[in-house]
Amino acid sequence: MDLDYGVQLYSIDDFFEYDLDHSFYWLHDFGYKTVEFAWFAQYTPEYINECLAKHDLRTVAAHIPLDMLTDEKIDATLDFNEKIGNKNIVIPSADIWTREGLRKTVERINRVKPIIEARGMDFHFHTHDFDYTPNDDGDISADVIEKETDILFEIDTFWAFFAGRDPIREMERLRDRVKLVHIKDGKKNRGPAVLGEGFAPVAACVKKAEELGYYQIVESEGRIPDGLTDVKHCIKFLKKLAAGEITQ
Repeated sequence: MDLDYGVQLYSIDDFFEYDLDHSFYWLHDFGYKTVEFAWFAQYTPEYINECLAKHDLRTVAAHIPLDMLTDEKIDATLDFNEKIGNKNIVIPSADIWTREGLRKTVERINRVKPIIEARGMDFHFHTHDFDYTPNDDGDISADVIEKETDILFEIDTFWAFFAGRDPIREMERLRDRVKLVHIKDGKKNRGPAVLGEGFAPVAACVKKAEELGYYQIVESEGRIPDGLTDVKHCIKFLKKLAAGEITQ
């Protein structure tokens, strides 16, 4: 069964930082088609491209902190991403803890978004559970960013669910402001779980993402016993789900 899923490389940070070549070998062997970078470690664009080509993988996105998108750094940051074929710049998190921090985050997003889009790239904000709950000044950062910017959202389906937001409803509501979603599971105590072993509605999220045409990126944060074992389990779960062997 040939399914098209990406994987967030944070899931295998226990391998990625030390051996990119073999990390990509195993991801391709498991059946992943694309990778989303969490960072680039010591690797050059040339070596990343060599490993991508060798193992028939593509870059689907990269998590880039806002401090790498300052006026002084943005050109070099986008140059690097351009060289590895990345068309999706994703803020993994930002200063949203106070009203003032959130205001500065919104201002930065609005400043850099046209610069990113001029390069032919899309700009996204990745949501965590704390983006859906009040910050120190009572603001819900996901709602403020939605209202005061036109950035796209990379919905993390587990974090939305854990925070009390129905990820299915969020996908339906945001519609064209979503292109990428994280397919993730987790436990009621906020701890990690591989797909199918937590309490999130993974099957329903996969179905809705497929229906809306969103690209799905697997993320697993447990690394028990290690990251590669986790992401192998996850894609096996997704293959069984697609085959109708699991209904959850």
